[in-house]
Amino acid sequence: LDNSAVTVESIRGAAHRQIWMNVREGTFTDIKVREAVALGIDRQALVDTALSGRGDIGNDHPIAPAYEGFDSSLPQRERDVDKAKALLEEAGKAGLAITLHAADLQEIPQLAELVKSQLSDIGMDVTLNVEPTSTFYDKWCAVYDSENDPAGCDGGAEFGIVDYGNRGTPDVYLVKAYSTGEWNSAHYNSPEFNAAVSEYQAALDLDTRKAAVKKIQEIANADIPYVIPYFYNSLTAYKKNVSGVVATGLGHFYLGKAGFTS
Repeated sequence: LDNSAVTVESIRGAAHRQIWMNVREGTFTDIKVREAVALGIDRQALVDTALSGRGDIGNDHPIAPAYEGFDSSLPQRERDVDKAKALLEEAGKAGLAITLHAADLQEIPQLAELVKSQLSDIGMDVTLNVEPTSTFYDKWCAVYDSENDPAGCDGGAEFGIVDYGNRGTPDVYLVKAYSTGEWNSAHYNSPEFNAAVSEYQAALDLDTRKAAVKKIQEIANADIPYVIPYFYNSLTAYKKNVSGVVATGLGHFYLGKAGFTS
């Protein structure tokens, strides 16, 4: 980023990290505990530190600001250490000790360290388990069993960070991570949310789709099965003496008109 001989382009997109919490059983069944986690993190500090400022802060739903249907009217959740502490106290979880699982991938280990540090301010004692992707994904979402576990993955850890790459539309996030069991590490099962997703997918015009997206954002933000701290930009780099490179947020490069400048 600091190399004067290199051009770096940042493209806003929907790629993000999900901090999942098992809402079906265990520590995070109480919404107060999940809200405490959501209020305990400083999203702008995470963007500035882990992404060098190249990203958008998240609001605990998978609709990125880069999407056409994004509803900016939903109030942004801000850090509130005192309220987070009070919520943990009310839930009988003051001083909560928990393991946060994460993959050794890109900036995720740094994100995990930052989350651990920030949550210590609300009294949580977070132990990190950062491991190779070859073993992490076995714990993230162990086995999908649609008959016995329609709400989510059968197994997996109750608290962790998982990566989601950029998508041109949010359908994969909405269906796989929230509405079905295949990647639903939070074990989230909300008929209201699922109905909003169905409305979104059935919409035949932009206004109807935006109305459904508004519901999706509001429900996910209220239920907090996942804390989504940020959406990160896709970066493309090339030497200053090259021109004509066209990059996309999905990581594609079009080089048909690329060449060296004189």
